[in-house]
Amino acid sequence: MIQRKQTLYLLLAAIFTGSTYFFNLWSCVYTSNPDNFPAMVSVRSFLPILLSVAASVIMALVSIFLFKNRKRQMLISIVAMATNIFVVLFGWIEINNIQKKGSAVIISQSYSLGIILPFISIVLIALAIAGIRKDEKLVTSLDRLR
Repeated sequence: MIQRKQTLYLLLAAIFTGSTYFFNLWSCVYTSNPDNFPAMVSVRSFLPILLSVAASVIMALVSIFLFKNRKRQMLISIVAMATNIFVVLFGWIEINNIQKKGSAVIISQSYSLGIILPFISIVLIALAIAGIRKDEKLVTSLDRLR
C-alpha cells in the first residue's frame, strides 16, 4: 500500500520542508550597516526553526511507512503539520525580533522562498490526512460487510 496518493503527498511535504534549509526566510538591509550586507533569517541561523524543520521532515518520512496503522499515520501527519506551523511561527518571531532590534532603519526587506515552502507542506500534509481518513472510512465500511 505504499503506492497511495498519500505517500506522494507526504514525500513532497518532506522535500518542501527539507528544502527550507537551503533558502532564507527573510532578508533586509539596514541604514546603519556600513557595507549594506543584508541581515537574514534562515533555518541554519536559528536553532528552533532548524529543529522544527528536522522534526517535520522525519515525521513525514516515518508517516509514509506507517500505512498499515492508519490511525497512527494520521496522528504523526498531524504532528508533522503542527511542526510546519512552528517553523512559520518561529520564523515570524525571529523576523519581528530583528525588525524591532536597535535604532537602525530598514531600507529594504523581502520575504524569500523559505517562508512559503512550509505553507505548501502544510497543504500537502492536509491532503495526505484527508486521503488517510478516506482510506480508514473505506476499510471500516468493508469490515462491516464481512
